[in-house]
Amino acid sequence: MTLRRYGRDTSEVHVELGESFALELPAHATGGYTWRVAQAPGVAVLRNEQTLSAGSAQGAPSMQEFEFLATHLGTGTLIMELRRPWEPMPIERFMLTVAVASVS
Repeated sequence: MTLRRYGRDTSEVHVELGESFALELPAHATGGYTWRVAQAPGVAVLRNEQTLSAGSAQGAPSMQEFEFLATHLGTGTLIMELRRPWEPMPIERFMLTVAVASVS
C-alpha cells in the first residue's frame, strides 16, 4: 500500500485502522525552527520523523516528514508547533483532524 502524504493545506485526513499516513511540513531547520508534535491525536501514534533538505544552498529551507500509524477508532486532533527548542513560544501552529475508521 502506498503511503498517503498530506501537507499544510490539509485540515482533515481519513484513514483506516492500521493504516499509515505522512504529514509533510516546510521548516527552517538551519535556523533552528523545526516542527514538534504539541498534541497527539489519540487515534494515531508517531512512527517516524525525518528532515529532508529542499536545496543544497546554505540556509536552504527543509521539509519535515512525520509518519503516523492509525491505532484506534475515532477522531482526534493533531497539533504541530514550529519553534526553536530553546524558545518557549511557537512561531506557527498547525492543526489536523485525524479520523480513523474500521477496515472496509
